[in-house]
Amino acid sequence: PQLLASQGCRPQPGMRKRPRRGETARERKAGNYVLHQPFVRIAELAQEVDVIDLKYWWYAADGTPYAPPGGERLAPRQQLRAWKGPKGRSAAQTARQVREVRLAHPGKAVICSSAGSDPVAILLGGGSLAPLDALDPAVARAVVGMVPVAEGDVGELRDPRTRQGLVSDGPAGVALRSGD
Repeated sequence: PQLLASQGCRPQPGMRKRPRRGETARERKAGNYVLHQPFVRIAELAQEVDVIDLKYWWYAADGTPYAPPGGERLAPRQQLRAWKGPKGRSAAQTARQVREVRLAHPGKAVICSSAGSDPVAILLGGGSLAPLDALDPAVARAVVGMVPVAEGDVGELRDPRTRQGLVSDGPAGVALRSGD
């Protein structure tokens, strides 16, 4: 069995502080942009991180990055309240954020656990654990070998071998597209 240890002061409910004998500890880094960058850019630290959570920074709908500085003693809601930029998000910018991190760190799972993030955009950006309803079995099998590409409004996933793609099919779903 594997554990997912959360980075922070308090352990999450149901999580143990240390792995038992024979278990492998897994770490998830959820922090603002400035704090999580060393963990994914420095090789010694990057090997300790398995999951990158994009909860505390994002691109606003107009493309402006919301990336509060680290080291301040402010709750995320206080940092957001103090920010003077646009507060809205869009599916295209969510997909962009996930795609950029996924392509920069292909061996890491990228999740976006912030409330209000578009699940289809998370999936089409290459994210893991997108909170979608049940996928068609053919789509679920095909998505495993796909990589994100920046095409269309939200983007798409594409299989590099077959060129088959996964595209947005309205606000609540995805559809397979044959390779060109």
